[in-house]
Amino acid sequence: EQNKDLIDSINYAQRIQQAILPEKETIDKVLKNGFVFYNPKNIVSGDFYWLHQIDDMSIIILFDCTGHGVPGALLTMLGNDAINKAVLERKILDPSLILQSMNSDMKHSLKQKTAGDNQDSLEAAVVVFNAATKELKYAGANISLTLVQNNALQIIQAAKCSVGSVQENVVQHPQTHTLQLNSNDSFYLYTDGYADQFGGDKGKKFKYKVLENLLKDNAHKQANEQYTIVKEAFQSWKGQLEQVDDVSLIGYKVA
Repeated sequence: EQNKDLIDSINYAQRIQQAILPEKETIDKVLKNGFVFYNPKNIVSGDFYWLHQIDDMSIIILFDCTGHGVPGALLTMLGNDAINKAVLERKILDPSLILQSMNSDMKHSLKQKTAGDNQDSLEAAVVVFNAATKELKYAGANISLTLVQNNALQIIQAAKCSVGSVQENVVQHPQTHTLQLNSNDSFYLYTDGYADQFGGDKGKKFKYKVLENLLKDNAHKQANEQYTIVKEAFQSWKGQLEQVDDVSLIGYKVA
């Protein structure tokens, strides 16, 4: 009976989390040539994504919070609030400045003032893509950008830091990278859950290199086809094994 009460409570929490995720109408508008593979480990997720359209600019943000399940889901609410403040209230459109704004708000919300305070945080990637000029701006904190251009795959590396928590001796801070894309180029953001999933005949990790090759080999296909391939490859690899983490992957094919 106690277990049923807990599950009922978490199911209710899922409805709240789903309510603040982008609606289908927003996904179709911002990612009209893209897709989202969003597969939580538990009922609620520590992965989260945020989408917004301003004129010709698509703003795509993916983040992965400390932990999964209920603790991770609580942090996604703070992350979502920090993004709303940065983009909607403060009108910030530069990816690195969005991350800086989020970092400040997360530390304030979690009362993180010294290194001894709680170290809850999130990893994040921010993309601002102008469909008219095909200019892409990206900044990341431990979530890199994968770009497939002219049948070649390139990783735009994220800074080795997180959003939130008091990090001593941070060598890198997120910087905005500006890229000029062309029609039929594709770019991807993903959390570590996909590559870290155990499966296959030997029960080993899927690994980043295999995921990169999967994306590169199918980048020329339409977004709905890529979504099906990504989803089926993950489910086939995992088989009957337990999912180890939340899984999120966003893809976009330039028109």
